[in-house]
Amino acid sequence: MGARQREVEPLSPWACVAWARGDDGPRLVALPAVRRSALWPAPLAVERSARNVALTVLPTVRFFHLIAAAVWTGGILTLAALIPVLRKQGADRPMLQAAARQFARVSWVAMAVAIGTGAAQVVLMHLSWTYRPLLIKIGVVTLTVLVTGLHHVTAKNTSAAMRGALQGVLMLLSLGIFAAAVSLGS
Repeated sequence: MGARQREVEPLSPWACVAWARGDDGPRLVALPAVRRSALWPAPLAVERSARNVALTVLPTVRFFHLIAAAVWTGGILTLAALIPVLRKQGADRPMLQAAARQFARVSWVAMAVAIGTGAAQVVLMHLSWTYRPLLIKIGVVTLTVLVTGLHHVTAKNTSAAMRGALQGVLMLLSLGIFAAAVSLGS
């Protein structure tokens, strides 16, 4: 505990965890096991159990979320740097297409894991689905998935310049997801 009084903000009236702000910055903490409202007559044992599950599962969910986000965005950044060099070195189109297909397999799994673990975090942290920074992140993720799907479907019939432009848009959108994630934590 720091010298200053800590400020605790419950994530909802029934939250088992909350964001605590103090000398060492924001962090997730357990709230005492008390009824949050007369409208919520659940036994304290159920509340303690839910809090324990949230505090135990949340770090694991967050770990997989960050790994999936790193695979997705890291792959896009790596391809953005690698493809032009491979083209200049004379890599033929079938080789580049094979690399793109393999990346698509990995990246779509990563995006599915990121979306699933992101939703799990919202539930575990008792965030409101109408929380503005969360809505912004969901919007950027949705736009990224749509642009990626468009790129995936049209890549065979578009020019290298158009594919590169879409890849640039995807790179910016992926970085936008990270920016939106940072705004969630502040």
